[in-house]
Amino acid sequence: MINNLLNKIFISLSLLIMCGTLTAKNRKLPNIIVFIADDAGMDLGAYGNPHIKTPNLDQMAADGILMKKAFLTTAQCSPSRTSLLSGKFAHTIGTEDLHAPLPEAVKLLPSYLNEMGYFTSLLMKSHLGTNGDQQFDYRGPGHDVNAFWIYRSY
Repeated sequence: MINNLLNKIFISLSLLIMCGTLTAKNRKLPNIIVFIADDAGMDLGAYGNPHIKTPNLDQMAADGILMKKAFLTTAQCSPSRTSLLSGKFAHTIGTEDLHAPLPEAVKLLPSYLNEMGYFTSLLMKSHLGTNGDQQFDYRGPGHDVNAFWIYRSY
């Protein structure tokens, strides 16, 4: 069941990337924002929590895609990030330990998006190692402190 869901996610991301490469380079690319927050759970207004006010995130969720049945393949933050951004299990790419650097041969989502004409930014928390960090066009100050990534088109 887990492998089936991961396969669907990987195929969906692959199709998104392939569709983008088949279209004209001069078209306006949609903005893509990926937030990864440690221990956040579904404690946001967009997920129906009436006590936590997150109006800007709620609006973004209403205008875009909100994942309601997502899960991680590991309970640790660093391996979860490498898994999500690579589309592979952390143990298959050697990042199953906390803060294990991404091997040189592993390509992450920002690299694929960059090939499609996107400018990618890493803001705050990383723990991806040099190879992972260098796959982003821009790495903001303090990118190893908190947790979220932003991808946007030119």
